[in-house]
Amino acid sequence: MENELLFQAYSEILKDIDTKYLDKLIQHGGQRHNDLAGLFLPSVESGYSTAQNKIMIVGRETRAWKVLAPDLDPLPIEEYISKAVSVHRDFLAKRLNKTKYSKGCTFLDFIREVKNEYGREGLIYANLFCFSWKKSHPKHSADFDYIKKLSEKLLKKQIEILKPQYIIFANGTGASEQRIEFFPTKGERNVCLDRCLFTGAGIPDKQLWGFKLNNDIQCYRIQHPSTPSKSARNARKYLIDNLMDLRKMSDEYSKFRQLEEALTEFQENGFQMERDQPKF
Repeated sequence: MENELLFQAYSEILKDIDTKYLDKLIQHGGQRHNDLAGLFLPSVESGYSTAQNKIMIVGRETRAWKVLAPDLDPLPIEEYISKAVSVHRDFLAKRLNKTKYSKGCTFLDFIREVKNEYGREGLIYANLFCFSWKKSHPKHSADFDYIKKLSEKLLKKQIEILKPQYIIFANGTGASEQRIEFFPTKGERNVCLDRCLFTGAGIPDKQLWGFKLNNDIQCYRIQHPSTPSKSARNARKYLIDNLMDLRKMSDEYSKFRQLEEALTEFQENGFQMERDQPKF
């Protein structure tokens, strides 16, 4: 059901896309588009709708992503979408089935750690950007403004359709400007509400913080999983170990509980003082 809705949404968003963006070596503006990866279009497992834990993990972009061989002519858009979705499904299935981990930690290692803890049926592998440029951040592409707009539409539609319970933004600081552009954190357009930190647990705010997206979906932001520092590793482990109860472990919740307990104590003591007043 969800994959059908995603396909319909992708078809609507991409119906007018220029084929120069779809794995075709076309001369355009003095640059060849073979530096642009294939289009990244997430899918979900067939058991997603009944999954107990629905968790979206948002990376930055793929290093490389081949949907079509470079010598093939572009497909009709709906055929291209089907192919791109299949590439995503097969890629993720293969990586989730791996048993050996890389030296250090990669983004896909992190996804597997989440899968091992919370199941695979409700896992969503998404990215902030739907294209990579020269196997990296697309900000140096001449078409970056277009890529941003398209990426934002696709990611927001994926969130709207899949309705994850949790979103982990694991794209680090390299794309923080664009993440904030997509999901503003301040002002009248702020959609990242009820910010929470975990400094009381020894986790620096630059390594992990949380918020409610549109006052609805619980989200957390961490550094990219490949970040090797001890504080980044600790934050990742803390997040995975405690994801379902993490908000109740935040500094803000602790302060709220302390205030609530103080208020209860005040009310009880105030009642006692009133009862002990002499009668005249």
